Amino acid sequence: GVEIKRVSNHSLSLGIYIEDPDGNGIEVYYETPRSEWYRQEKLFMHGDRPEVNFPGPWEKELQPDGVAAKS
Repeated sequence: GVEIKRVSNHSLSLGIYIEDPDGNGIEVYYETPRSEWYRQEKLFMHGDRPEVNFPGPWEKELQPDGVAAKS
């Protein structure tokens, strides 16, 4: 398997970061469907971040506040 270096919830997307065998960083980018986009007039003014609904092994990397965890 591939080690997940970190995961970042960008609210409209999810970034999963890995490295290739030479150590080059790679971002696997998943854009959430528009129907799941968080809509608010003052988006992120209070630190609110929606959860990205894209199940996988990276879920344990996301902390409850939506901040990326680093392994």
